[in-house]
Amino acid sequence: MLVGGIADRTSANGTMTVLTLTEGSDDVNYPNESDYFAHFKPLPGGTLVDFSATEYPFASMNMAANAMVQNALKFSMLMECPPRTNPKNSYPSMQAIITRIRQQMTAHVLAGGVCTVATPATIYDNCLFLSLRDASSAGEKKVQTAFVWEFLQPLITQQAAAVVFNSLYNKLANGLPTSNPPTNSGIATATGSASTNQPSSPTNTNNSTTGTGPN
Repeated sequence: MLVGGIADRTSANGTMTVLTLTEGSDDVNYPNESDYFAHFKPLPGGTLVDFSATEYPFASMNMAANAMVQNALKFSMLMECPPRTNPKNSYPSMQAIITRIRQQMTAHVLAGGVCTVATPATIYDNCLFLSLRDASSAGEKKVQTAFVWEFLQPLITQQAAAVVFNSLYNKLANGLPTSNPPTNSGIATATGSASTNQPSSPTNTNNSTTGTGPN
């Protein structure tokens, strides 16, 4: 489902189903499933929960757990639309439909629109559309019959932002070690003060070089 973007200009509630792109209307209801131009299914490998662990040593497991960072979710949908005897699924018709999908999705992204994608396992809200690419098998005689839609769900919800904030706060509160502690670079500051980690010059104790020789 498209949310915002071009959907704001075509519907009162600011949403548009993918049927508008593939079938030309949201209201189609064919008696046979094979009558639809395209069929969608999620590809293996999509993430439902994704965290990254930092790899430097920790003082305790509690610190290691607090250093976990939540990542955006990535997943892909496969759109299969093989040409059939139905005139709607002939190659000339498919070319027109795929061209429409390309144009509409490009306009949707440029207009700041997002997507909601429902899968058998979960519903991804507020997703960014990343790409549409050909995924047809090289061994098939019918080319360009399968396409992959790639999406990313960024961390922008209040709950997700709170998780990231709490993780960062815990890192600071627990004083996690850093792999490279900050040091003075040795370059004098803009105010002209000398560097604090530069080797000190040896003090010359010879009075004759100071111009204050014995009276």
